[in-house]
Amino acid sequence: METTQCPLSAGSVLSQAWQLACRHFPVFLVTFILSYIVSQLSGSFIDSAALMEIVQSNHGVSPEWLADEIMRQFLFGLAGSAIVMMFVSWLLTVYIEVVNYKMYLAAVDYDKPELGDALKTAYKPFLMFLCASGAYSFIVAVGLCLCVLPGIYLAIRLVFVPILAVDRPRLMFGELFSRSWKLTQGHFFDLLLLGVLAVLVNFVGLICCCVGIIFTSIISGFMFALAYRILSPKEDMSVDRTLEAGPVVPTPETPEIPEKSCKEGEDYDRSEK
Repeated sequence: METTQCPLSAGSVLSQAWQLACRHFPVFLVTFILSYIVSQLSGSFIDSAALMEIVQSNHGVSPEWLADEIMRQFLFGLAGSAIVMMFVSWLLTVYIEVVNYKMYLAAVDYDKPELGDALKTAYKPFLMFLCASGAYSFIVAVGLCLCVLPGIYLAIRLVFVPILAVDRPRLMFGELFSRSWKLTQGHFFDLLLLGVLAVLVNFVGLICCCVGIIFTSIISGFMFALAYRILSPKEDMSVDRTLEAGPVVPTPETPEIPEKSCKEGEDYDRSEK
């Protein structure tokens, strides 16, 4: 895989993310449907008809009593199965999120986001991603409680922690945070602008009958995958790929190919496998 270090231009990243989302929308739509089905697992074990009957049969009673009655029905009649299914649903949702990250990277690197391969290999970084994304959310939440601004700063500086957990599962847990901190150094305002653009894009999708959010969420996912690949050092990527591939088999010497230069504003290069 050949990469070039290009300036992080929000406009260029958004343009490329739009093209990638248009080209690969069908495969990401499948994962969205899977995620929706998984989210309904826990709800299917809650007897909504029984709760509605309680509401209708007790019309006119105080809201406090009605809330207590519904809570009592939930705790004693539904809690066991619902809690188990909610936990399973959450784990499956996280797994599908890992699958999405793998397909984002495959689309950016090779223009081939294969769902089958992503589903088969997502189990490897799953635990690391689960812990890293949880720690990232906790750190950002604590920062937001401290006058908001620290939370925004930490969210930007550590934004690549989840994607690093998927792309570099061999890294130690602490290295995910230090690597993200290093990658985002000097690019805070560029990434902040990218985040604002992602929010605006998703807002536009939300007001389009709420259906557009499916497409715009894919665009925002590609935006940060592209930003990650642009900022990720080329030599680190080659080392990580060598570790994943195993021992290197000696090959005949080949003439050295000069690296391509990237002019200001030039798109991120992707090559076929």
